[in-house]
Amino acid sequence: GTHDDRVTAITSLADGRIATGGWDNRVLIWDHHHPGTPLEVGTHDDRVTAITSLADGRIATGGGDHRVLIWDPHHPRTPLKIGTHDDWVNSVIALPDGRIATSGSDHKVRIWDARGHGTPVLELNERSASLAVSRVNTDYLIVAGSGIALWQITSP
Repeated sequence: GTHDDRVTAITSLADGRIATGGWDNRVLIWDHHHPGTPLEVGTHDDRVTAITSLADGRIATGGGDHRVLIWDPHHPRTPLKIGTHDDWVNSVIALPDGRIATSGSDHKVRIWDARGHGTPVLELNERSASLAVSRVNTDYLIVAGSGIALWQITSP
């Protein structure tokens, strides 16, 4: 089994498997013990553009459909909708406290509760489309777009 188009997102899972997302809208999990037979976890309505593994074994994805979804590999095809951006989701990362940070082409960096309340718990406005977000530590994020910005995401 393969993706039917480009693979645009990849993450490793704690159990050694690999999760991928691609332009075929699919989220797949690959197990080296069963090569060529990926588990299809589900699909977005447009390209999968970002993926990360969460500490509890779930997978968070973002896509061209503007949605941020969480998938449980043990219960495929039933995603938890975390929220949306106003444009493509460009990156998604897990934070140490269990929250999720996403960046989008809508110039927003959003921090979400991974339980899926639909409203970001924190929103940072970037001057340019945010192409990537990375964690520095529990207090700060680095956001890259046309420049680099350091954002504090906890109270001083």
